[in-house]
Amino acid sequence: MRALVRRIEAGTPAHRDRAVDGLRALALLAVPTGHWLLGGFTLSADGALHNASPLSAFAPASWILQMLGIFFLVGGCASVLPYRRRAGTTRAWLGSVAAMYFLQYGPYAEAGPSWLSVSDWPGDPRCCSGR
Repeated sequence: MRALVRRIEAGTPAHRDRAVDGLRALALLAVPTGHWLLGGFTLSADGALHNASPLSAFAPASWILQMLGIFFLVGGCASVLPYRRRAGTTRAWLGSVAAMYFLQYGPYAEAGPSWLSVSDWPGDPRCCSGR
C-alpha cells in the first residue's frame, strides 16, 4: 500500500492539492451513487408510482450529510487554480476555457435534441403506454 501511495505522490504535479482532489473524488462518487439510490420507483397494480428508495428512511440524515456543498466548493477551487496559473490575459484564458468546454460538450448539446426528436421521451403521452 505504501508503494502505491508513493507512486501516486511521485506522479502528482507539485501544483495539485491532494486534499481538493480527494474531496472531488469523494463528491464524484457520492453524488451519482446517492442519485442512483434515490431513483428507486415501483409501479403498483393500480398504475401509481411509489418511491422504493432504500434511502427513504434516512431523509432527515440527508439534511446534514449534504454532498452538494462539497461538490461545488471543490469545483470552484478546481476552477480558480488554473485561473491563477494563467500566463496571458483573463480574456485569453476565458476563450481557451470556452473552447475546451465547447469541444468536450458541444457534440452532446447537438446530439441530445436530435435524439429526443426521433425517440420516445417522457413528454410524449405515448411514451409509457405500452404500444
